[in-house]
Amino acid sequence: MDYHYCFDENFSTNIVRVLQHLGVSCCHITDHLAAGTQDADLLPVVGARGWILVSTDARMIKVHAAILKTHNVKAIWMPNTYVNADLWTQAVWIFKHWRTVQEGVQGTKNFQRAKITDNGNVKPF
Repeated sequence: MDYHYCFDENFSTNIVRVLQHLGVSCCHITDHLAAGTQDADLLPVVGARGWILVSTDARMIKVHAAILKTHNVKAIWMPNTYVNADLWTQAVWIFKHWRTVQEGVQGTKNFQRAKITDNGNVKPF
């Protein structure tokens, strides 16, 4: 199954645009919803469209557990080494590891949610 990845507002739109140019089926959440849209409002949209949310906010796992489950939101959460890095380091990380992330998601039967490791591996939970 080919997935469409929706990057949350904390990602650089420029990084997302480069991924698009490289052929990754993806969007930035602000391509579809207003900047500042609350998680409780955007998660049902992501779930209804069957996208995989790519997020830097691991708090969402606990804070919005019910919404994630109710709306069957598929999601991956980036590692802290990515989240805490400067933009240059984030860009290098994405371009180095994104293929590994995609292959890990594609290779996970009935993918739902996962944390991404520092080296791009997918750890479903």
